Amino acid sequence: MVLVYDDAVDDDDVRILMGMFGHPIYIQDGDYPAVVRQQVDANSKAVGWPRSRLPTFTQEEIKYIRGTADFFGMNNYNATFVTPDLRGHNPSKKWDTVVITSAPESHAWGLRKQLNWVATQYPGYPIIITENGHLNLGGRNDTDRIEYYTEYLGAVLEAIYTDGVSVIGYTAWSLMDTLEWNRAFMVTFGLYEVDTSSPNRTRTPKESVGFMAEVFRTKQLPNQYKQ
Repeated sequence: MVLVYDDAVDDDDVRILMGMFGHPIYIQDGDYPAVVRQQVDANSKAVGWPRSRLPTFTQEEIKYIRGTADFFGMNNYNATFVTPDLRGHNPSKKWDTVVITSAPESHAWGLRKQLNWVATQYPGYPIIITENGHLNLGGRNDTDRIEYYTEYLGAVLEAIYTDGVSVIGYTAWSLMDTLEWNRAFMVTFGLYEVDTSSPNRTRTPKESVGFMAEVFRTKQLPNQYKQ
C-alpha cells in the first residue's frame, strides 16, 4: 500500500488526510479515524442528509480489509502547516478537515514527524519511503537538491537511530526527469537530466548523481555534507 502524503503539522489533520486510508487496514478496529467519523457525521446531519456521507464498514468488510499489508509505504516531499478554520462549502473535504493549510515548504523534520506518527499509530509494520525528492526548473547544477537530500536523509537516520522507527527502504524521486502530471516537463525531479527536445531523450547526470551514488554505495551521508 502506498500513501501519497505531505506532512501536515497537526495530529487531527494527519488523521484525516492519512488515517482515512491507513486506519481501516492497519488498526485493530478496522474503521476510519474517530475524528473523521465524528466530523463527517455531524456535517452530514447539519445539511439535512438522511445518512452520513462517510460509509460504514460491515463486519465482513472490516475482517476482509484489516491487516492486508506487509509494510507501510509513504511519499513525502515537504511540510504543510495548518490552522483551525473553516474553508470551502459544506459538504466538502475542506469543510470536513476544519483547517486551512499553508503553501508546502521544505522542512526535513516534517518527514521525521510523519515517520514517528506512522510508527506510533500502526506499530508492527515496517515503513518504506516510496518517494522523496526535490524539484527545480532544470539544470545540472542542482546543489539545492543535494542540500535537500542531505537534510531529509538525515531526518530519516534520526527517526531510525534516535526514535527507533523501523524504516526498511527509501526511494529517491526520481532517477531521471519525468512527466509531472499537469505540469508536464516544466519542473524536474530527476538525478539525470532528460533532454526532451532530443529524439533520443538524451540523459545527462546532474551533480546530485555523484552525491546519491556515494550515499547508496556507503549507506551513509558523506562527511563533507554533514553539518
